[in-house]
Formats: sequence, structure tokens, C-alpha cells
Amino acid sequence: MATPLLRHNTPPAQPWQHQDIKPCGFHVITHNEASSKPKDSKKPSSPTWSRSGTSPHHSTGPTSPWDDRWELSTLVFLSLKVDQKTQRITEVAATNGENTFKMLIQSPESVLVLLSQGVTMEVGMQNLLWYLSSIPRPVLVTYNFWALELPALFKALDATGRKVDFCHMVHGYMDMLSLIKEKRPGAPSYKLKNLLQEHLGQQLNSCSTLATAKALQELWWALELPAQPEVGTMLTHCNLQSYTMLLPLVHEKLLTRKAAKTLARRNLILWRVKEVVKATVP
Repeated sequence: MATPLLRHNTPPAQPWQHQDIKPCGFHVITHNEASSKPKDSKKPSSPTWSRSGTSPHHSTGPTSPWDDRWELSTLVFLSLKVDQKTQRITEVAATNGENTFKMLIQSPESVLVLLSQGVTMEVGMQNLLWYLSSIPRPVLVTYNFWALELPALFKALDATGRKVDFCHMVHGYMDMLSLIKEKRPGAPSYKLKNLLQEHLGQQLNSCSTLATAKALQELWWALELPAQPEVGTMLTHCNLQSYTMLLPLVHEKLLTRKAAKTLARRNLILWRVKEVVKATVP
């Protein structure tokens, strides 16, 4: 079995105290998850964790950086590769300084199975949680929060029974694209490859999720974006859950993507959304 690429060159993080906090305040999101206990973690045959013995299931914390103003959040730059046909994650990478993570994910029809490379989705999601549990109060930075990658991640976490653990552990999200547009209005291009070329003189290596995650990190500091989430800039699990639930309506052209973003920003999740989705999507 392939092991994730993990590098840890920063001082060990202190274990967090357990807090019984739900990942989202809206009942429609946590109704099923909160009533069930997380699955027990099974340690993979090859160790993927070296900085502390704390498992993801014992590393819970508040869901907002404003819950504890004496602790600082840590930015983790995340890059995902999603199969456009199946909408399944095939590769995930993250970086915080020199502390990096990369893993290939198998699918039933993937050539990785024949080559004995990559891991199952369940193992991949578990190892991602182990990596994040090494980082105090992680906030995930993605280039475009509203792209298809994060909804695919949420679905994978849900399918493997890890979403509640993930929501307890991760303290929110930063949408890099919106921050760049705010800081540099009227820029000739907001494509990542053009921004990297303009500000760093680098070519985007779209074939490598780890290279992309590192490029996001370098670009973030080059543009002097905030080192800590500011009030009103951080997105939540509720925003992502809302958007994930509304995407089927967008795909069926019953809702525009712009309207879905607006509703998701307002955490508008109604019980009837599920009914509409089931009625309109085979």
C-alpha cells in the first residue's frame, strides 16, 4: 500500500483539548452525523503520523477562530484533483510551510489499482485527517472555494464516515480568488497560471497537486494576503454544505451558479432542498 508523502520540519504541535461541539449549527446538516459516533480509526500498515500520538477523533475543537481569541489559526494550502467524469477525488495534497502531504486515491476503474499505487478513498480520507490533526487550528486555503473540488471532498468525507471528524478539526476556509480580486481589482487576469507567471515568474505545474499547493502558498505571501483569517473573510462548513446541496440544482439548470453562491453564503439550507433534489435528479 502506498503511503502518503509527509514532511514535518516544524516543532511539534500541542494536543488539543476535547470539546463537544457540532460541526455546523444548522440541524439539517448535523441531524444524521451528530447522532452517530465516529468510526474507530484503524492505523494503516505503514505509519503516516510521526509528530504526536493524537488521532483525528481526539483532536476536536471549535468550528470558528473567533471562539478562542487566544489561539491563532494555521493556514494550510490545499490542492485536489477531481476526475471530471466521475467527480471523484484522485489526488490530494496540502502544505503548511515545509509540512507537506500528498496522496493518490484509487478508484475501481483506476489504472492505479493495476499498478498497486494509491490507496482507497477511506484510507485517503483517514490519512488526510491524521495530517490535519498535526496542525493547530487549521484553516484550509483553496484557490477557488466555489469550484468542484471542495464539494467532491465533502462527499468523499461523507461517504467514508469522516465528515464529522473533519468538521470538528478544520476551523474554516479561505477563498484565495476572492481575496485577490478584492486586493487587486481590475487585474488583467485572475487565472492561477497567469498570476504565478506575473508575480513569481513560475509556470503552473497542473499535473502535480503538491506543486500546486506549494505555488498557492508562495503566491499568498507574495501578494501579502492576511496571515490570519479576518472577520468576514472566512467561509464555514455550513457554507460548503449549503453549496454542495445546491449544486445538483445548478447542474439541472434549475438554479444559476451565482444564485447558489449567494444562498450558500447565507447558509440557506432548507429541508425542502433535499426533497427538490430528489424529485428533479434521477
